[in-house]
Amino acid sequence: MSATTGTRCTFVPADVGDAYRIIGERLTFKITNAISDNTFSMMVLEPGPNGGPPVHTHPSAEIFYVLDGQFKFLIVEDGVLQEVLAGPGDSVHIPGELPHAYQTVGDGPHKTVLFFTPGGDMERFFAELGTPDSEPETPLDFGKLLSVAATLNWTFPPEFLPGAAE
Repeated sequence: MSATTGTRCTFVPADVGDAYRIIGERLTFKITNAISDNTFSMMVLEPGPNGGPPVHTHPSAEIFYVLDGQFKFLIVEDGVLQEVLAGPGDSVHIPGELPHAYQTVGDGPHKTVLFFTPGGDMERFFAELGTPDSEPETPLDFGKLLSVAATLNWTFPPEFLPGAAE
């Protein structure tokens, strides 16, 4: 069954949604920006062990609601790196433009519901860089990542990129 939309209500079954793989993570968009009248996007994120992106910024705010596993959130405020550990039932709100990242803790499984507001650019980012879930994941092209990120006003502070401390 596919998603059904009435005049004002949308039902999305558990096994429906545009799904992608990127950096070893599976993400499935359940409510898109188009469905929410350009208000937000919602996805289910399933990162693997030691999963997570480098510290980055983007215009959209994010809300994580952890379903399974432990997530360590890295947040940079006023130049200070802070860590927040979140587990099942915990929520983390990250305002737009705030440098942040997350990392999974332990073997998992790890699963979180993730809201973006607004969401359209986030959908575009993952659609352009991710591999459709029905295909084998292709390695991430870092040059393409930076190019797509630049068009969406994302940044990756160089001091937080892997290997920067070496």
